[in-house]
Amino acid sequence: MKMARKELHRNREVTLLVFVLALVCALLAAPALADYGYTDVSQIPMAVDFDYSVEYDSNGWAHVRTDYPYQNAGADEMTLLYRQKDGTDPVAHLTYDFSSKNTMISSYNSLFENEKAVSQAIRDGEIVLDRIYINTAHFNQKTDWFLVYDVNAQQYTSYAERTFAQSFDAMGAGGTEQVVYYSDDEITGSRTDKRQRDSDLIINYDETGGMQDAYINVYPDNTSYFYDPETGLFNGRTITELGYEESDLYMEAFAARGTHRTETVVVADPEVILPPARN
Repeated sequence: MKMARKELHRNREVTLLVFVLALVCALLAAPALADYGYTDVSQIPMAVDFDYSVEYDSNGWAHVRTDYPYQNAGADEMTLLYRQKDGTDPVAHLTYDFSSKNTMISSYNSLFENEKAVSQAIRDGEIVLDRIYINTAHFNQKTDWFLVYDVNAQQYTSYAERTFAQSFDAMGAGGTEQVVYYSDDEITGSRTDKRQRDSDLIINYDETGGMQDAYINVYPDNTSYFYDPETGLFNGRTITELGYEESDLYMEAFAARGTHRTETVVVADPEVILPPARN
């Protein structure tokens, strides 16, 4: 009878040990909150400090000069974007090709008669530098990356990756752009834009990757259809009716902090060591 009690006690200890080990493994293997993507500017290898200036030749043409390490970063272009002093919309830009060291001068509207007039407006301070874009320039089905530096805030404010890019601020049909936004070097949210020939599906996310809103712009009439999460419809229409797939609505945020993705810690099955037999 004494031996039977000892054996029962021993079996209970073994069972308890196995239970505790199994519980520890379950906790380790449970989904863990984790950041993913570039949630902080310091994580972006290409977001380095740099100096820049605009110089003028004897004919008055503007030329960009910079020490940005384009070869190490893999960048192809830098674009200086200008706006009017009392406005927010861009009116002109200088695009500097790193390899050729050439500067291309462009304007967005008829405010300037020609490129020479743009150069003169910059030199006279009639228009002011607002943002700087640094990017690759495949401009095809390959993925290009784009960094935006806010001149007034003196910090990088967004990082994007885009397929079928056409320039630093344009994308063609079939392209997808994913952007993460920053303030004081930390993520504030992100956006995905999937472009069809005559429409855009745009999804905005918060810093944790949760959807804030979604809508589809249809061209050429520029009609917007807004997503209702309660009905799953865009102003009463399904996403497939508007030319997209159901899965497009569940595209993951470009980057998120803490709550969206999970990762599993893989732990090998523990070796169960029995307690010594009792006499």
